[in-house]
Amino acid sequence: MKTPAAQDIPVCMKQSGRNPAPIHNLRDQSPQVTTEVCNPGHEFVYLIMPKTLSTLLIIALISACSEDVQKLSDIDSVAKIQVKEITNYKSIEMFIYSGINRSFLNRELEIFNEKGLLIQRVFMDSIGNTIANQYAEYNRFDQNTHFFKVNNEQDTLFEFHVTHYPAYDLEVFINPHIVYFFHKNDFGNTIYQVGYIADTVILDRVIKTYDSDQNLVLEETPGFYRTQYSYNDNADESERIHVINHDRVKQTGSLKSDSSVFVYNYIYNSYNDWIRKEEIRIFPLDSSNVPKIVRTIDRKIEYFQ
Repeated sequence: MKTPAAQDIPVCMKQSGRNPAPIHNLRDQSPQVTTEVCNPGHEFVYLIMPKTLSTLLIIALISACSEDVQKLSDIDSVAKIQVKEITNYKSIEMFIYSGINRSFLNRELEIFNEKGLLIQRVFMDSIGNTIANQYAEYNRFDQNTHFFKVNNEQDTLFEFHVTHYPAYDLEVFINPHIVYFFHKNDFGNTIYQVGYIADTVILDRVIKTYDSDQNLVLEETPGFYRTQYSYNDNADESERIHVINHDRVKQTGSLKSDSSVFVYNYIYNSYNDWIRKEEIRIFPLDSSNVPKIVRTIDRKIEYFQ
């Protein structure tokens, strides 16, 4: 087995100017994973896993943890150096998504070390009872190597081990049923990610583009959707335009909502960290075109002295 030649690498994997890592070496670290180089024009990794769980069960698992995987893979999970804890009070208007006219509140506590690395996330209900904890571990280079989430009974909800290939700008997140590949640019941001479950089923495939300040400006899942991002003077997201491929949706039935525009307003403290975020959704296909508040997040921030 050989490492793919440059002409065999999909265009989205060439942005950093380097060849992908020799993924076949992962066989030595995780016997559950078998990889091989494919023909040009196809994905460069095939994942073969035992059918220990049904595909539906694994999809349910990844839908619950994919956001956490992406957060820990990107450098925006690193706080400003003086931040010790952030408590997020999230109020979500459910009728926007489900047609049910109600809202709910929950809390999320993020704990950072003195280097600004996220080491723990505590999930709570509206009155502050802990529902689950997520932990992250790092090596001496401040790279995430292991993270997992447990409930109150200490049952593991998900767990990933992370292998870094700095020479190839690549991070690989692995557990017995799922593997994620994150290809990085020279600034540590993900430019291409792909996730697999058993029998080479692709969970998702995302291409990301950044501006000169390394703000994410475009995110695409080929054939399904594309999202454009804009930012304010504090480099916080100010607008998000989400466009869905309706023909693809009609074929698969996997996405239900229409294309939307999200606008974000903030209130800042004296450190220029936002302490309130308001998300407003505008429905372009709604004849009334009345903006609707989808979510508000109030944050309490504690700083290192």
